[in-house]
Amino acid sequence: MGIIPGGTVNNFARALKIPLNTTDAIKNLIHGNPTEVDLGAIGKTPVVSSLTLGRLADIARNVKDEEKKKFGKIIYLIKGFKELYSNHSYKLKLTANGRSKAFRAQILLITTTNSVGGFISFNPEASYDDDYLHVFWLKRFSPLSLITYLRYFVTGNLKNASGVRYFKTKSVKIEGLSDQTIEARIDGDPAMCVPFTVQTQPDFLQVIVPKT
Repeated sequence: MGIIPGGTVNNFARALKIPLNTTDAIKNLIHGNPTEVDLGAIGKTPVVSSLTLGRLADIARNVKDEEKKKFGKIIYLIKGFKELYSNHSYKLKLTANGRSKAFRAQILLITTTNSVGGFISFNPEASYDDDYLHVFWLKRFSPLSLITYLRYFVTGNLKNASGVRYFKTKSVKIEGLSDQTIEARIDGDPAMCVPFTVQTQPDFLQVIVPKT
């Protein structure tokens, strides 16, 4: 499969080091090499790059397509500042690696690669071919903690930040423990509501990537 990036952030292309410029991306289709790439999946629904619940999903839900085209990924930061003043959280239960944990969180993020929000150094431990889902959740998020979390985020150390929990797994079941309707966003688009199970699909695609 060949990719010519055309989205706002293009996390998947960034993770694979595929050029974002259309002309260069076409050259890559001609001169690149095929490599096997993992995906996540909920049943038959693919998770190419990321799945979010909570305030990250709320932010994405409030961004209109016209705003993305006009402002690019900066619009997510603008909308994010508005969302910071919400104390809304979700009571969740995760089951993975033979264990279950119930908790209340404001943000849940599952990634399949090292790139999130256009930052390719978000999680240096992750790779598009490591056969794992990388799961983060944040219990509490406030305007005062923004700078601290941003610093950890852009330097690839978010899992070391206070209040952040992280693990990796090949499968995770997500359930809600309240009457709230909790909708996920998959790769930035509206998706199903919990409960559901996300699983890795190792070596699911062959994608043409630049020669190394």
